[in-house]
Amino acid sequence: MSDFSSLIIGPGAIGSLVCAEIQPFSRVSVFAHRQNLTLATHLDLPGKTLALDWTVTPAPSVDVIWVCCKAMHAEQSTQQALARYSNATVVLLHNGMGPQQALSEAFGDQIIWGSTTCGALPISPQHYVQTSFGHTLMDQRAAHERPDYFNALIARSDQSNILKPAAIESIEAVLWQKILVNACINPLTAYHSVKNGQLSTNDHQREICAILNEITKLIQAKHLTLSEDPLTMVNQVITNSAENWSSMARDVQEGRKTEIDFINGFLIREGARLGIKTPVLERWYKRIAQRQVS
Repeated sequence: MSDFSSLIIGPGAIGSLVCAEIQPFSRVSVFAHRQNLTLATHLDLPGKTLALDWTVTPAPSVDVIWVCCKAMHAEQSTQQALARYSNATVVLLHNGMGPQQALSEAFGDQIIWGSTTCGALPISPQHYVQTSFGHTLMDQRAAHERPDYFNALIARSDQSNILKPAAIESIEAVLWQKILVNACINPLTAYHSVKNGQLSTNDHQREICAILNEITKLIQAKHLTLSEDPLTMVNQVITNSAENWSSMARDVQEGRKTEIDFINGFLIREGARLGIKTPVLERWYKRIAQRQVS
């Protein structure tokens, strides 16, 4: 694979995984979204620890911008990065929805939608450990429309033990599946201050079913197809991550702004656009909005 230059927006858990994946064949710099930004130095993988090779020193040129930050920062940070690196391709890996549509409208084919089920947790500010081993899916394009380095990254997926990148045609359906799961797990765990596994109780399951009823109506109205039954999908994540705190629960506990505007908020806006009422989603939106910092 030919050498290329990458910029990571959001050098946290997902950003550290991206760095580890691409650093063997890419120069990696980080978008300095605040002063005195420090970077993780190591990532633990099964059986080994990698030293992360990235820098906050601005690169003279960038081929790919990887957006791994919180959804509320994605649009503005990407616009700022593209103002400097106007020819770069952008891969969006943030949670939630909304920035994808806005950035695609503004920048067209420079924007590639993506989604990852991989994850990591911090051991310390300078050290992460990979805790989720899924796949990273990105929007499929005709080979002649993709840069050579992007094709090469996809081609080496079988050799990847970190992100396992792949290109698919129906990335929008994948993103809707992810937001469906997040809209069930994140607000409930944040509001009740419980780990994911505690959502398996009957009371929480009834609320999850009410949420899913509204989201599936939106999905049907958009003529998208899910890969499996929505409740089965949500409960599989609850089981697999039973001992985890959701990111939204952590944000509420630690007094940070949450991504509720890009999960429930996005779904509520889609409901209004499609003429579908979403009272349950609205109730959970208000509950979290009242608890988060402004």
